[in-house]
Formats: sequence, C-alpha cells, structure tokens
Amino acid sequence: MVTVSLGKALSVIPYPKVHLDKFPPTRKPDDANKTYQPNLDRIRRSQYPYLKDLTYLDHAGTTLYPVSSLQQTVRLLSGSCMGNPHSISQCSQVSTHIVQEARDVVYSLLDADADEYDVIFVANASQGVKLVVEGFRDTFEDFDYVYSIDSHTSLIGPRTVAKHFKCFKDPYSVVEEYSLETPQRPVLVSWTGQSNFTGERFPNSQYNLLFKSISGKVYTLLDAASLSTSKPPSLRNLTSLAKPDFVVLSLYKILGYPDIGALVCKKSAGNYVFSGKKYFSGGTVEQVALYTDYAKRNLELHSILEEGTLPIHTLAALISSYKAFLSLYGSFFNISDHVNHITAEAYAQMKNLVHDNGVALVRFYGSETYGDANLHGPIIAFNLFDSSGEPIGYSKVEKAAFKNNVCLRVGAMCNYGGLAQHLGTKDAQFFKEAQVCNFICGDENDIVDQDKKSHRGVVRISFGAMTSEKDIQILIKMLSEFLSITLP
Repeated sequence: MVTVSLGKALSVIPYPKVHLDKFPPTRKPDDANKTYQPNLDRIRRSQYPYLKDLTYLDHAGTTLYPVSSLQQTVRLLSGSCMGNPHSISQCSQVSTHIVQEARDVVYSLLDADADEYDVIFVANASQGVKLVVEGFRDTFEDFDYVYSIDSHTSLIGPRTVAKHFKCFKDPYSVVEEYSLETPQRPVLVSWTGQSNFTGERFPNSQYNLLFKSISGKVYTLLDAASLSTSKPPSLRNLTSLAKPDFVVLSLYKILGYPDIGALVCKKSAGNYVFSGKKYFSGGTVEQVALYTDYAKRNLELHSILEEGTLPIHTLAALISSYKAFLSLYGSFFNISDHVNHITAEAYAQMKNLVHDNGVALVRFYGSETYGDANLHGPIIAFNLFDSSGEPIGYSKVEKAAFKNNVCLRVGAMCNYGGLAQHLGTKDAQFFKEAQVCNFICGDENDIVDQDKKSHRGVVRISFGAMTSEKDIQILIKMLSEFLSITLP
C-alpha cells in the first residue's frame, strides 16, 4: 500500500495561503484604516485608474475592483499549480485548499459559523434563489411561496412552481393569514435586506422571528445582494429563530471582482430541503450503479449542490480580491461609515436644487433617512420635474449623464414593487404597457401617456467604498443643467 502525505505534497507547491484571521475585522472599526477617506484621492489614482474621466454611480449594480486585486490574483495564479480538486495529487490539494479558503471568505463576510451554515458557490444571487426553489420543488409535493412587495424580480420568479403564492407589504399580514389555518405544506418566505429600488433597509432578524413564529414548516430566504454592498448581514450572536435558513449574495456587488455568487445555507434546513434532490452530476455522488437507479450522494451540502468542478481560478481571485479590498479600506464598518456620509451629502445637495420659482427639481422616493445605516443604504432613487412641476423623463437624465461621463441607472431596477409603491403603478397598467405600448423597462417611453404626470421609472444613483465627494459635485453640476427649464 502506498501512503501519500498530503502535508508533504503541499509543501512542494508554492501556494501563498491567505490567512483570514490576520485581516482587519470586517465589522468593527479599524483605527489604522478608519480614516481612509483623506487618502481616497490617492487610492483612486493608484487603484482605479480607469475612473480618471468617469463618475461611477451604479455600485448597486456592481462595485468596482481595485488594481491590486488583479495583481494579487495574478501572483496567486502564477505561483500555484492548481489541478482538478477531485483527487489527492499535490496540485489537486492546492485547489482543495483554495476552495476552502474561498468559503472562509464568505463566512468572514457574513460573520457566519461554519458549524451552522454551509457555503455553496453559484453564478450570482439569482442562481442561489433558483437552487433553493429547485430543492423545494424536488423534495415537497407542494409548497407555498411568499415574497415581499419590494422584491427584485429574482424573488418573484419562484412563484411559478409554488402551489400558492402571496405578495406582502406588511409582514404581519403573512402571520395573520396563516394564523387562520396552520399551513399543511411547507412555506418559503423571502424578502430583501435592502431595497435595490430605494435603498431602504429592513429588520432582518425581526422579520425572521416573525415568520418562524407561524409554524415549523416555514423556511426563510434573505436576499442580501443589495444589502451586502456596504453592510453584509451578521449571522452570529442571534438566536436560532432569528437567523435566516437561506441567504443569497452576489460577490461582485461587494468586491467588484470576480463574477460569482453564493448561497449560504443553514445546514439543518438545507439537509431537509435538498433531501429529495433528483439530478446529480460529477462531484456530487460517491457511487453510481449503471443498471439500477442506485446512487450514493455525498454527505456535505456543498458537495451535493455544487455540480461538476468548481471555478477554481475564480475562487482564487475571490480570495485575492477580499484581501485587497480589506487592505485598502480596513473593514466594512469603515466602508459603511464612508458611504453613509456620501449618501447624506448627496441627498442634502440634491434637495437644495430648486427652480427660480421655488419648485423643487428633485423628488425622492422611499423614506428620506439617508445617512442612517440601520434604515437606509447608499442608494438614492429620484426623478426630476421642471419649473411648472411637469415630469422630466428619466431618459433625458440618462442622456445628460452619458454626455457628462456619469454612470447611473434608470428604469424599474427589476423591482416592479418599487414602481407600485412609489409611482402608483398597478398590475393592469403593467399589462397594458407591455401588450399595447410595447414598454420595456429603461427605454425612452418614460412618461405615462394618460396624464403626462407620472414617470414609468426612476433615476437611481448608488455609492461605494471609492465614491468621492468630487463625484457628488459632478452629479450636482449635471443635474443643475435642468434647473429653471420648462419642457415644450
């Protein structure tokens, strides 16, 4: 028998291992980096040279990667021989260690306990939602699906495979409905930690406790993609019933690079929800029979759900990017502090934009609690109005932004609940505009035809760790071009 010492095997591979415990804390202020704001100009020049002639205000879509993350990724890739991880060879074990450290990055981001949660890598948050829903579809004959009105489209799609679905604005309405009759089938309840439409934040642990009080058949899904851009949720120091069963996030929205997401799954929930998983592929089973339907599945959740070979080099980039990001900004506490200041400053200056006759240029949507990290994230949704109070189409703002090299977002933000709540759009209007007007989110048909008084969407600006006050000045200068004009 030949015995292979993995420790010795690894020693011949120049693998620059990342030690996450040596990183600055992700949730507490780090004195050495807390005041990175005074150094922001230097950071932008050295780490974001591509921003020289651009004002980037779409961090809710994806934030930007620093040059050092690419440099560290190149060093890691060029200094390591990475093989397929489904082996015990030296190169395979290097990849295995990289995969585990990439999971540790996600555990660190969410302050999650590896004994309680598992990390499953997916393409993005939407793919994570789909994976959870496929688990419900395969394991349970029927299930109910409940989602918040402020959901991204990715949280609405699951209703297509549910027996019954409900959209809620008030979470207590869900409790009231199920208090009349205890659910006989499993219920999956989802919501977003931060609206990608307005930036409003929601009390995640309170929501979870509330929904879990309905029945033991209720499972919870937190969409943390928008929230995690500056304030990833903490899954530690909470009671079990206050912790969501499933959390999805897109890591490129947090670090800029690489393009990958994660499903963070409570093991107790995942082992049950995915127990009926039908499809399997390479890497997800230990044994397979050819002429019967016998297959022995792997024991660990991530081994069951991550089909085929993981994108090893992408996960190596994740490790490098996380290390680079925290070396620049110190902690997500610092990033949150910075974007809160930037958001409050942008709001204050935008609010001061008034036409000569006193009519406000900007109308904001959502609660105007900008700067309060508990209630609001680094997103501002707004529209412009001329001096007579008539709406200025967001496509005109988009064109002005393009002319001034300002990158922002217009339309519905894939959040039709945002339109319904803040612009009064009804389901019947959605249907009519899709069928009759051929309206597509974000196109130039940006004013409702009936009365010319309502927008079909909004302008959204969002901020990140590297957003500067100069960016806000450029934005204000651009918006000022719309002052004291009356559209024909």
